[in-house]
Amino acid sequence: LNPDEVVALGDATALLAANAWSGVQAVSVERGRGRFWALQWHPEYDPHEVAALCRLRKGELIEQGTLADDGEALAYIERLEALHDAPSDAARAASLGVAPALLDFEQRTVEVRNWLASLREERARQRRGPIG
Repeated sequence: LNPDEVVALGDATALLAANAWSGVQAVSVERGRGRFWALQWHPEYDPHEVAALCRLRKGELIEQGTLADDGEALAYIERLEALHDAPSDAARAASLGVAPALLDFEQRTVEVRNWLASLREERARQRRGPIG
């Protein structure tokens, strides 16, 4: 169990996305007259951004045992950058445990775009007012 993982939904919370990593990846929460969406991932991150984070947090990643040492960290960062430069390299993606959907901007951001579209539709309905 990931200590940062949501495992139970509260009242007025709807599950929007789940995957093999976590049963709760995105939710919609309504409180009073307000509503917000919450994500447990970063759709804005591509392999280049993940490499930059690994570079920034290399010491922490080694200390926690995710990466063995500087050499392994630098090799991992280089592999991420190479995947960013050639996102269709299925073998490299698989070797890094990166699913094809994570390399496709449209797939990676579909939930956020759907949420924004739903907000536009809701606001348009509010502007039209009650039907009657």
